[in-house]
Amino acid sequence: MVDSDGTLIGVLSERDISRGLGKHGQKVADMCIGDLMTGDVITCDLDRNASAALEIMLAHNIRHLLVLDDKG
Repeated sequence: MVDSDGTLIGVLSERDISRGLGKHGQKVADMCIGDLMTGDVITCDLDRNASAALEIMLAHNIRHLLVLDDKG
């Protein structure tokens, strides 16, 4: 999710929704994405190699890594 300036502000994953279900039950279906999403998103740039990306993922215990292209 990006704001009007194109700045990354968060990501919503199935894990975020599952955590929301555990905490809020059925009410999660009517909640705003901003209340469920992960706001402190770990990213890497497009020029990283796979080994460096894997190191980031392991260091932060994450299974998905958002890749940003700062050139565009």
